Amino acid sequence: MNVKRMRRITTLAGMAMLPAIVVNAGEGHDKEFGHPGQTAEVDRTIRVEARDIDFGHDEIKVRAGETVRFVVRNTGQMQHEFTIGPPAVQKAHRAQMTEMMQSGHGGGDGHHGGDDAHHGGDDDHHGGQGHHQAANASGHGHGNAVMVQPGETKELIWHFERVKDVKFGCNVPGHYEAGMRGDFVPKG
Repeated sequence: MNVKRMRRITTLAGMAMLPAIVVNAGEGHDKEFGHPGQTAEVDRTIRVEARDIDFGHDEIKVRAGETVRFVVRNTGQMQHEFTIGPPAVQKAHRAQMTEMMQSGHGGGDGHHGGDDAHHGGDDDHHGGQGHHQAANASGHGHGNAVMVQPGETKELIWHFERVKDVKFGCNVPGHYEAGMRGDFVPKG
């Protein structure tokens, strides 16, 4: 293996271990709301259906410290995405998505990072069917977003550091504004 390729692999491996810390544009400082989780850490699985301008959930109950596997299936006719983050992160991601779509890069072209790997199981709390979008920091969503084409199923594993003021949404231009969003609420 050549030295240049080895450096790239080492850099990407190191980036995959970084927590997802994002700049909160509204407050001007870093704010950690969670980070990509690992399969071995998953506490439960939640299925999300991305329909035409609807997720089938207005809110999802989670606990701070919990690692959740989201199995996102697109049963609609348009591409959708599932992004986790506070309002400032959602807003910044919408701006990125708009820019990507306008430049012709807004499809399933790797902008959300990761490789697909099949996972088995069919129990809503302990399994999960579909494809896993590996969480890594090389995608613009820092592992907190997956793009799902019509008919596709992808997974996103997320560890919640906090629940307050964390939302989920589809930031494909116009979808969030049309109501394709919801809130994470503390699970009692």
